[in-house]
Amino acid sequence: MTTYRLMDGASGRPGVGSSGTQPPSAGTSYSGDYEAGLAFQVTSGGLWFGGYYWWVPATGGQTGAQKFALWQLTGGAAGTLVAGGTVTSGTLTAGQWNYVPLATPLLLTPGVAYCAATAFACTTGFPDTKNQFGSTDPYAAGITNGPLMAYSSLTGSAAVPGDWLAQSPYSTATADPATQLPATNDDDDLLWLDVQVGTTAPSGATYRAFPNMPYPVGETAQSGAYTLGMEFSLSQACTLEGIWHYSAPSSAVLPSRCGIWNAGTTAEVAGTDNSSPSWLLPGGGAASAGDGWVYCDYSAAGVTLQASVNYKVSTFYGGSGTDWFGVTTSFWSTGPGSAGITAGPLSVPDNAAASPGQNSWNAGITWTYPATSSSPENDWVDVEVTPAPSTPVSDSDTGAGADSGTVTASLSGTETGSGAEAGTVGLADTEAGSGADTSTLTASLPDADTAGGADAGTVTAGVPGSDTGSGGDEGTASVPVSALRASQLGGSAANVNTYSGSAT
Repeated sequence: MTTYRLMDGASGRPGVGSSGTQPPSAGTSYSGDYEAGLAFQVTSGGLWFGGYYWWVPATGGQTGAQKFALWQLTGGAAGTLVAGGTVTSGTLTAGQWNYVPLATPLLLTPGVAYCAATAFACTTGFPDTKNQFGSTDPYAAGITNGPLMAYSSLTGSAAVPGDWLAQSPYSTATADPATQLPATNDDDDLLWLDVQVGTTAPSGATYRAFPNMPYPVGETAQSGAYTLGMEFSLSQACTLEGIWHYSAPSSAVLPSRCGIWNAGTTAEVAGTDNSSPSWLLPGGGAASAGDGWVYCDYSAAGVTLQASVNYKVSTFYGGSGTDWFGVTTSFWSTGPGSAGITAGPLSVPDNAAASPGQNSWNAGITWTYPATSSSPENDWVDVEVTPAPSTPVSDSDTGAGADSGTVTASLSGTETGSGAEAGTVGLADTEAGSGADTSTLTASLPDADTAGGADAGTVTAGVPGSDTGSGGDEGTASVPVSALRASQLGGSAANVNTYSGSAT
């Protein structure tokens, strides 16, 4: 797992022991309600918000439990609270960074302006370093660590888009950061609130193109009879969990139909066409028009979407003159989606890479494949998927063992081992040894060995691997290699095969 912080003390970033600004050893004396914020964004998909860091000065710092919350900035000094981003710490330790993790990490939408906040009833003091984010200050261009970026203040070169909020905002109006967004600026201060994002998904994670973004910034309500469509593909087979739709505040109706199309054949994907969807709120419960993001639950439908297929997720309403969806213009050309979005196995192309463009639509009172695209607008349709579990391999075995694997094409396999079988194999795998054999292949390959141990490998082209040692065999191959024939080998082995092509 790779994690990113903004104030980790590396490469001139603020933090302990770096060449950047050092955290204060003494707090700024204050008594009363106090809230501090940090405005930030992630610039790529697939990043999980794990929690908050808060510096407590060695003297004059507050060590009692305090609350943290996450907001999405929506314009001006306004914001919308992000569900699941609120947590309360335990007792804090003075003179160090204190990490306060969320119970479950949140997948963030790239290009969205977020604000982390913490608040408490202050009786001693808080950390504060003035003049850090302005035009002539150390962080006039904000702070960047890989795909994580904190904005500058308004006079800096990397301000929040639209100059909605100065960095770092504070408030003395509340001791609860989940009730009010901090919005006041004082000398472009650094208030020593930090965030952490990481690349590792939590167990059972689902993926969306626009997760944890309560409000699509810049959208305008739209009416008319349309089938809307957003193109996407998957890097691995995934289970369909839900179809999402943003019901703009002025919407009078919810979509009357939803489903997924195969963009190559323009046919509906079996099991996805829902002509009478029951729309739900993100936390469950029946949704109404104008509720914002709503979804249709497919978790019990048993629909598996395949890898390397272009799909379009769609919502539909056949009436006219009634607002029912929102539109953000140029989103996929010059906006946040100009480079497409990738989150885990889910990939949403930009306008140029989608056919006939992103998003596409069809005008009319009939549910029809969305084959028109006149502008790279975003109509705020989304899909939610979970990586699919392995599928049992079609295999023939004369041994006293289990047989399992992952299948992506037509398969066959033969073995005579007396052990367990497991693996993901693109092609042929043959060996004789007294151990387990696990391989991952994606082209026409055999794998043969006579080892007295375990065999594991990853092959990404037309490549076999072979060994005759008494140990493990593992590696990655990308060029053709001669294989040992099964007739040359002897012994007892456990062998697992998943095939997607011919083998020798």
